Amino acid sequence: PKARKELKKFLILLLDTLNIKDELIKSLKQLDDDKKEEVFALITKFFKSLENDCLTYDNN
Repeated sequence: PKARKELKKFLILLLDTLNIKDELIKSLKQLDDDKKEEVFALITKFFKSLENDCLTYDNN
């Protein structure tokens, strides 16, 4: 039961993260071309760091 509860929390967090990413991409499409690359790089950096944090958490 505890593992199931933790898995449920994780899946909800993952879905929330994916929704945020989708919203960021939608907003990005509305930006000027010169700002798109900068914002896209920041978004990519954020999600890479999130991924690395998850991998680090898995290894501990």
